[in-house]
Amino acid sequence: MVSFSGSTFGSLQYLDLSFNDLTTIDLSSSPSLQQVYLSNNQLTQLQNLELSQLNSLDISVNQIATFANNSFPLLINLNVRNNILTSFSGVNLPLLTSLSFFGNKLQQFAGNNLISLQILDLNSNAVSLFQNNQLPALQ
Repeated sequence: MVSFSGSTFGSLQYLDLSFNDLTTIDLSSSPSLQQVYLSNNQLTQLQNLELSQLNSLDISVNQIATFANNSFPLLINLNVRNNILTSFSGVNLPLLTSLSFFGNKLQQFAGNNLISLQILDLNSNAVSLFQNNQLPALQ
């Protein structure tokens, strides 16, 4: 198990730990993060995070099954491609404009609280229920 704790990086704004073997990550002590890239690791969950300055997050190509109860009020871009997510709930992302869920295991998608979303990629999932009435900005 390889882990990372940002406890000594309180003013860190950009973090790229892509292409490693991380299984866990603790970013709770890095409130200044604006861009985080964690693609191609072995992460299994990302939950209960509060990163108030984060605007871009890439957690693609991991083993993430849970993405819940996270608070990213300024997040604009989210890439969760090629994970094993089956649901996407408990998130409030009012400024999110781009969301890629390519290659997950989503069975339904309701765009609750995604009022700014313009780009949505649900390709290669198992979606049987799609509710877009909550996605006014979707192009």
